[in-house]
Amino acid sequence: MLNLGIGLLHPPVGSEPFVGCSIGGISMEQSFKAMLPLLGILLIVLLGITYIPGITMALPHLFVH
Repeated sequence: MLNLGIGLLHPPVGSEPFVGCSIGGISMEQSFKAMLPLLGILLIVLLGITYIPGITMALPHLFVH
């Protein structure tokens, strides 16, 4: 779900930035300059939940035991 959410935030697939920029009356460049730090954080979190299984398996292990 996080990976799909990241994919929807940037072109060519994601249409949300286009809609948001047209409603807000700003350019795509302004939008992406503001979103760049947030995309970096999202990518770091995605790498963490992908390659560190303890993060994603902590909640299921609480209910199994």
